[in-house]
Amino acid sequence: MAEVSTGATVGAADRHARKASLDVVRGLAALCVLLGHVHILDAHSPTAGLGNFVLLFFPLSGFLVAGPFLRSLAAGRALPSVRGYALRRFARILPAYWLVLLAVAVVLPTMWRPEAWWGWPLHFSLMQSLVPDEGNRVLLVAWSLSIEALFYICVPVLAVLAVRRARDRLSPGRVAAAILTFWLLSAVWNAVAFALGPVHSPGVIGAMHFSLLAYLCAFCPGMLIAVAESRGATALGGPWAWYRRLVAHPGLVALCMAVVWIPGLPNVNLNLPVPPAVAANLYLECGSIGSGLALALMLHPPAWLGRATRPLAAFGVISYGVYLWHIVLIELIAKHAHFLVRAGWPVLVPVVLIASVALGTASWVFVEKPAIAWANRRFARTAAAPAQQEVVGHAAAAHLGEPAVETAGTA
Repeated sequence: MAEVSTGATVGAADRHARKASLDVVRGLAALCVLLGHVHILDAHSPTAGLGNFVLLFFPLSGFLVAGPFLRSLAAGRALPSVRGYALRRFARILPAYWLVLLAVAVVLPTMWRPEAWWGWPLHFSLMQSLVPDEGNRVLLVAWSLSIEALFYICVPVLAVLAVRRARDRLSPGRVAAAILTFWLLSAVWNAVAFALGPVHSPGVIGAMHFSLLAYLCAFCPGMLIAVAESRGATALGGPWAWYRRLVAHPGLVALCMAVVWIPGLPNVNLNLPVPPAVAANLYLECGSIGSGLALALMLHPPAWLGRATRPLAAFGVISYGVYLWHIVLIELIAKHAHFLVRAGWPVLVPVVLIASVALGTASWVFVEKPAIAWANRRFARTAAAPAQQEVVGHAAAAHLGEPAVETAGTA
């Protein structure tokens, strides 16, 4: 394979193919989470543990959501419009999520279990992971959405702070060093959390495990790849050249991904000769690195892989709705369709999958896609009036490097 294409040089067709290939990662992550949650209905389901692949969502957000800000920092350009960014994140995440919360309140009122009145605004604003024992109290999968929402808030804030503190241009190396520092901070945070107690501990310890700092390690590979794919990094040697050589050999990327993902696979017990807290942290780091390698593979997939994964790419388009609605379906089956529960996982898997695809498709067509179109229209009007944009950075004119609204991460 020739020298890999970079984000700065690919044409329109390459960008379209790249977006479709990232839908494969979204589709795989949503499918694995759905299959893993069938275990809630049938403890003997062989799909138990596949929910660990939820980690695949986070590098996508690191690459797609933080990427435009990181590339602007590394190139010395002004940051993307923070106002437009906030509008697009709002439109991509909240309308479909709010609809699911309202549906839960109507059809499954017993799932609404916030401790007090403040639980309603807490969960509707996706800030529930900030409060101990609230992360998945109403909607089981919303803990990851809350972490994503906090990440979305932190990205422009930290980017603006970086620009204002930098005395000269932030090179790709300096940006990457900052990302690695955040990764190290996340690893230390997780080491402390695992030493204090297991993942599902109640109270503050449990909140530490399901916090942005805990999962920041999973966003970091995507952010590093965003910098490596930037125009400035493609002209550099050292680690940047190593990255280009690696992604030029997809078979090697796939092999590395398979090896580092082994600890995160279901029913795999390596019995590592280290304390359990260290092993648990290591498994999380391996899952994060493996997810980053999956992203790198699908950024530059061989042609045959792109063709073979088209069904997953189509599934990835509706993955956000599937991710939100499948757990509601599982709760409905648990409460009102005991005959399906008695039939076991061979029946439950296709029933939940088919119903989730139907609801996910409806969510995409009637809620998500219109919200995305509305946000893009509003953003286009904002971009047409540069005098009203936030211009923050080294350049005089605003650089709108943010791509069209993506179904990034769990979104």
